[in-house]
Amino acid sequence: MTEPVEASASAGEVYLSRGEAARRLGVPPRTIQQWARDGKIPCIRTFGGHRRFAAHDLDAAADLAKKRRPRRRPAAPTVPS
Repeated sequence: MTEPVEASASAGEVYLSRGEAARRLGVPPRTIQQWARDGKIPCIRTFGGHRRFAAHDLDAAADLAKKRRPRRRPAAPTVPS
């Protein structure tokens, strides 16, 4: 497992929380956390240890969200009539 890519905060940049990033990309917050941990999305850390994601980095990561396959639920068993 790789360490998260730490970006430096620049003035005027828009940073989003994990939940905001997840909503923007249409994926669960846990996926955003995993991508950050795997180094797929750069992030910065707040003094409290929370991850923040630059809006322009999320726009670049939109391809990851498109390639992500949704989970499939097993088909419900059919009852013979």
